[in-house]
Amino acid sequence: IPPYFVAVAFTGEGAQSPAAAVVHDTVSGHALATIRPSIRGGTIVGVSAAGDDHTFVLDEQTWVKPKYPFPTAGYSGPHSFYLLRLSSAGRVSSLGRLRVTVPATQVLSAFALSPDGQRLALAVQPRKGPARTDLEVVTLSTGSTRMWSAVGIFRSGAADSRALSWTAD
Repeated sequence: IPPYFVAVAFTGEGAQSPAAAVVHDTVSGHALATIRPSIRGGTIVGVSAAGDDHTFVLDEQTWVKPKYPFPTAGYSGPHSFYLLRLSSAGRVSSLGRLRVTVPATQVLSAFALSPDGQRLALAVQPRKGPARTDLEVVTLSTGSTRMWSAVGIFRSGAADSRALSWTAD
């Protein structure tokens, strides 16, 4: 069991407010740090962890206040990603924006950080045009990208870090 975990937590009433990322101690459950969105009007929409228990990627997007009668918030604009590293005490040791983005012209279906924390996988689709899903794997240190495409749409709900994963080997 990892010593720490990072969860997305709404800053107000659930699904009707922007969210932050909160670092928790796994044993006690206590919150150790809160990472707020870097942009005004932003929200953290997802998090993915590496296998070292200290490296995470946060997904940030612009938050749109829900309009009646819809009970949940909407998100708009591009997705920006941030690399979060925790110290051995569970404190934020570094937080930096990655050169990886998903433009507003695409839909992010899922993302996952590799077990070694060196690559980020993204399942994306064009907002308009043919039904196609691209799996992009970006090497974080260089920005180089490999891409595979398939006809059809990968359905996972919103930009969901739980819908895509890596195996340890």
